[in-house]
Amino acid sequence: MGWKNKEYLGIRDLVNPVDPVKKIIMPNYELIAHTADIGIRVKGSDLKEIFINAGSALFDILTDPEKVARSETMEIIVTADRVDDLMNFWLSELLQQFTVHQKLMAGLEVIAVSENKITARLSGEPYDPKKHSIKTEIKAVTFHGLFVEKKNDTWQAQIIFDV
Repeated sequence: MGWKNKEYLGIRDLVNPVDPVKKIIMPNYELIAHTADIGIRVKGSDLKEIFINAGSALFDILTDPEKVARSETMEIIVTADRVDDLMNFWLSELLQQFTVHQKLMAGLEVIAVSENKITARLSGEPYDPKKHSIKTEIKAVTFHGLFVEKKNDTWQAQIIFDV
């Protein structure tokens, strides 16, 4: 028996038929159940890794990044007063590339990051409904339940997306 799709609390969730669970572990993030929204938890050994993992999770929830060509690149700079705000603004900027500019991003490289500024290079292509399917429409990155913190030697973050 393999994994099956199941609707749970209004979100798509993968459930193991032998041992049903309410969450799944993805390579760089954990999808968490949240009523009417989608939440993720990401971990990283440093700030750079946690921002990469959060951005990659957003791309993966939105579409299949493997089907997005990395034909166009752009550099973005995001600033904030606090690291949790920086995470929200960062992911909002990535989401805005799709919602405002109709571009899907699949590649990201963090050039520099601190607790109040991130500089990154994004790569992707214009959205083409004949080529790209939208797996989950994300409306916004919320501040609800948002945290970014360092525990021991690991950075952790939780982000909730309004869908």
